[in-house]
Amino acid sequence: MEHRPAVLLTHDGELSELAHVLTGLGVELHERVGAPNESESAWSWDLVVGTPRRLIELDAGSGSAIDRIAVLDGDTRTARALVARAGIRRVVRLPVHPAALRLLVLHSLYRGPERRRTPRVGIGAAIRFRSGLRRRTAILVDLSRRGCRLLTTDAVAEGRRLSLALPAEIAGGRPLSLMGVAGRVLDTDPRMPGVQSMVIHFESTSARDLRRLDEIVAAHASSPAVCPADSGAPFTDPSAWPTGSAANADGAVPELELDEPTDDRRTSPRRGFTDPVFALGDEAARVLLGRDLSAGGMRVDPHPDLRIGDEVRLALHLGVCPESLLVRARVERDDGEDGLVLVFHEHAPEERAGLERALSLLPVVEMPDSGEETSGLVVSEIVSHQPSSANPS
Repeated sequence: MEHRPAVLLTHDGELSELAHVLTGLGVELHERVGAPNESESAWSWDLVVGTPRRLIELDAGSGSAIDRIAVLDGDTRTARALVARAGIRRVVRLPVHPAALRLLVLHSLYRGPERRRTPRVGIGAAIRFRSGLRRRTAILVDLSRRGCRLLTTDAVAEGRRLSLALPAEIAGGRPLSLMGVAGRVLDTDPRMPGVQSMVIHFESTSARDLRRLDEIVAAHASSPAVCPADSGAPFTDPSAWPTGSAANADGAVPELELDEPTDDRRTSPRRGFTDPVFALGDEAARVLLGRDLSAGGMRVDPHPDLRIGDEVRLALHLGVCPESLLVRARVERDDGEDGLVLVFHEHAPEERAGLERALSLLPVVEMPDSGEETSGLVVSEIVSHQPSSANPS
C-alpha cells in the first residue's frame, strides 16, 4: 500500500484556509485548532505546518517531524526569534497565494533523488563540545555536511551556539573543529534517564571544512565508527539500567526498541523515519526553491536532471498574485551540494520591472539561526526543460 504522508496543521483558527490547500494534495491531514493533544504530540509527522506558538508547544512532546513550516500572520522580531530558537528554517508570511504554498508543501514532502544528495551517516563515536567556557562530552550519533545529532547528559538550550571537535580517529587522521547551533533538544528513551538528543546545525563552515566533512561522511558511508571502550561516553552505568529483554546477555549496551511504546502517555504508535519512501509524482519533482534572487538569476537546490548548459522555462510564484511570472533561464554553474546557479535571459521591460518589485515581497523565507534577518525563497516550477547538446539524456 502506498504511504500517504501524515501532515499536521496546528493553529488557533487563523490558518483554516490552508487546510483546503493541504487536503488537495492527497495527504493524511490532521488539523488541530488549539493546543496539540497528547496523541498528536507523541506522533512522528512527515510535515507540521502551524503558527510559531503551536509548533513550539508540539516540540515539548515525545513525537517528531521530518520537516516543519511556520506560518506568520504578522512578521515581528519576536515571532522570528521564536522560530529561530525552535530550529525552524522555513517560514511563510501571510498573505500568500495558495499555489505557492502548495508547491512549497510538495517540495517539503518529496523524497526524490535530489533530496537525498546530502548523505547522513551513522558514526557512534565519543566527541567533545563546548558552549561558553564549559567543555562537555557526547556521542556523535550521525553526521552530514550540514549538521549532526548528539546524545549527551549535558545538553545546552535550543538556540545556543557551540563548538565541537571531531577527533582524528573519525576525521581522517586529523581533528576537525566546527561551529554550530543547537536546533532541537529532546529527551531520549526512558531507559536512559538524563540522556538527551541534540540536533546541531553547522554554521560559518568554510569551503575547506566542507570538503573535510564530505570526506568524513564518505569514509563512514559503509559502516559506522566503533565507540572505544575508554571513550568516556557520557551515559550512566549500563548495570544500573533495567534488566530483562532490553539487556544483552553479555552486558553490552542494550539495543533500544524505539518503535515500541515506552509509557502510557503515548496513545499512538511512533513511526520511525525508515517508513517506505514516498514520491509525490512529477509535479513535486519539478518544484525548485530559489535563493539569492535578483533580476539576473537565482540559485536553486541540486536537481538530478539539470546540468550546466541546460535551458529551462520556470514559473515563479512571487507574492500573492495568482499569475506566476514565466522566465527562461540557463544553468550556468553547478556548485555541488550548494546548488545550481541559474541565469535569466533578458526580460521584456515590464517583466523586469515586475520581478524587481517582487523581490522585497517574497512571502516564503528561510530563517537563519539568529532570527534577525531573513532570506527570501522563490517557489518556482519547471515548465519545460531542454537539455544541453553537450549533456545527452
